[in-house]
Amino acid sequence: ALKVFYRWDFTKSEQDEKCYVSVIDLDSVDEYGRRADVEWKLRGLLLEPDQARSLVMGWAQDIFRRYGRPYELLRLKTGRAGWFLRPGSTVTIDLDHVPTTEGTRGLDRLGVVLQASKTYSGDDPGAVVDVVFERPDRASTYAPSARVDAYNAAAPSITLSATDFSRSGELDYEHFDSGDAVWVYLDQADASTRVQRTIVSRAGAVCTLSATVPGLVAGATTLVVGADYGSAQASQRQHAHIAPNTLVFGTSPTDPFVYA
Repeated sequence: ALKVFYRWDFTKSEQDEKCYVSVIDLDSVDEYGRRADVEWKLRGLLLEPDQARSLVMGWAQDIFRRYGRPYELLRLKTGRAGWFLRPGSTVTIDLDHVPTTEGTRGLDRLGVVLQASKTYSGDDPGAVVDVVFERPDRASTYAPSARVDAYNAAAPSITLSATDFSRSGELDYEHFDSGDAVWVYLDQADASTRVQRTIVSRAGAVCTLSATVPGLVAGATTLVVGADYGSAQASQRQHAHIAPNTLVFGTSPTDPFVYA
C-alpha cells in the first residue's frame, strides 16, 4: 500500500495527518499477501484533494508495476573484483548449477546489485554480494528479434535463438511465423549488410526462407527482426515492425501501437 500525506501545516511546521491519499494494489495483496506499507510525507506542499489524488494514482501505477510482485534474490561470494561493485551496478550472473524458481538448474541472467560487503578472510579476500533479479517490463510495442544460431544454405533455412532477447518464460523464435517478412542482418552494427527475406515456414526454431542469404555466418553479430511496415504481413503490423516517421508522428493508422 502507498499512503501519501499531501498538506503541510505551515503554522505548526508539521504534516496534516488528516489529509492523505491511500492506494492499495488488491491484486498483489490477494496473490502474495500484504507486506510493508510505504508512507510519504510531502513536506512544504499544499495540494488540493483532486490534485493529490491524480498525482498519487500516477505514482502508484509505476510503483505497483515494479514492486507489487515478488523478487528473486541471490547472495554470492566473489573475489576481489566484488570490491568495485556498488548498489545499482548491473551484473551478469552465469552459474551452471544454481536452482531457479522455474524448477531447473542453471542461471544466465542480468541482475542488479543491492549491496556488496568487503571481506578479508585470511588468504581469500573478496566480497559478499546481494543481487536482485527483476522481471522485465515491456514499456512499448515489442518487435520480435533473434540471433541466427545456424544457417543451412541448401534449404535455405536459419535456426533462430531461444533466449537472447525474450523475457523469462518466452522464446525468441516463437515471435516469428510463416509469412513474416524479416530483415536478416549479417552484422547487426552495419545496416548495409541486411537483406529482406520471407519466412516460408517455421518448425520450432528452424525457419525456411524464401531465398538464400549470401555471406551469412551464424553467430553473435547476426540479427533477425521484422521488416518495415510496408513489407510486413497483416499479423506483423500489430506488433512486429518499425514504423516510418510518417506513421510515428501521424494519427492514422494506429496498427503500429496495438499490442497483440
